[in-house]
Amino acid sequence: MNAENDRINFLPGLSEQPSFAQFSGYLKGSSDNFQLHYWFIEAVEEPDKAPLVLWLNGGPGCSSMEGLLEENGPFLFANILYLETPAGVGYSFAKDGNVTTNDDLTSLNNYHALLSFFEKFPTYKNRDFFIFGESYAGVYVPTLAVRILKNPTTGLNLKGVAVGNPLTSFKLNDNSLIYFLYYHGLVDESSWDDVLNNCCGSQCANKCMFTDNNSSLCQDTLNTVLNALSGLNIYNLYSDCAGGVPETFARKNSSSIWGQKGFAKRPDVANLFRKNLFSKSLKQSNPSRSVDIPCIDDSRIPSYLNQPEVREALHVNLDFPPKWEVCNDEVYETYDCIYEDLSEQYLYLLEQKIPVMLFSGDVDLACNYLGLLWFVDNLELQVS
Repeated sequence: MNAENDRINFLPGLSEQPSFAQFSGYLKGSSDNFQLHYWFIEAVEEPDKAPLVLWLNGGPGCSSMEGLLEENGPFLFANILYLETPAGVGYSFAKDGNVTTNDDLTSLNNYHALLSFFEKFPTYKNRDFFIFGESYAGVYVPTLAVRILKNPTTGLNLKGVAVGNPLTSFKLNDNSLIYFLYYHGLVDESSWDDVLNNCCGSQCANKCMFTDNNSSLCQDTLNTVLNALSGLNIYNLYSDCAGGVPETFARKNSSSIWGQKGFAKRPDVANLFRKNLFSKSLKQSNPSRSVDIPCIDDSRIPSYLNQPEVREALHVNLDFPPKWEVCNDEVYETYDCIYEDLSEQYLYLLEQKIPVMLFSGDVDLACNYLGLLWFVDNLELQVS
């Protein structure tokens, strides 16, 4: 495999072409059936010495091109590999058309994609290597890192991992959101007292696990509390919401607001695991944005990446997939979230002396900082 065949020589639409080297093409997954699109950008400063970073957006089902084109940069200190994963996301595809996957298969394909990368770019073998990501990458990153450590491979010199606003535990993330709403003044005192009494009774009120109580009284009270989300930008509590949001967040015709994987599902650049809450209302009110992310205007990215001249410049298939999308509904709908709590994976990384950084913003309701604090507390790590 020759990396030069993937070199980006010209990017359409730019007033000035970048000075740093860029490459785009496909990496093979666990078999030739899985073709994962990558975009690799060398560091501006001393790329021959700079570390290598793999960046993963989440979903499951959302593209790392979001991280590349709207979130990260400039590329001063590291060589960054953006991978569209799993197959079916962005330009990535499965030759047999089956994009059904799960956490384990995704980490396996990501692992083999890395091996494929080092075949194309052998000079990056043994370079200090880090895995970064956000949101559902709170699952992608540790599962991949653990696989790397348990399958030592020449060239993969893992030095650390970092995830922003990570999903680390479905249960803690969902339950902590109720506290987040109260602490930010979005739930009145009466409703707060009701939800504690109806769901937890005499249990410790500091970390009530509302999801453990399936009584109709608790569920009805929770529905009332969660209606505080109505009209809010759940990615930035204090920001406007591009395109608007559904009028109500209460789930209809259901005895419980809690699904198998969380209190509510909605498409997200980082987490698709809360999708159903938003998708029906948004698709009815704004069909042209049915795959867009609520409160985030991502129209510029698909507008650019779907241009034939851009696809040609990136060395991707011109006809398949027929349309690049930020998030793939089919990938999400068929995705099996195996790991609902990642404590075991993060503890293993720490036991292997791999530095781990987990960080969160304080106004994100989707993967709120409080849930991460609870998760870290539950690890019971000793601080020295």
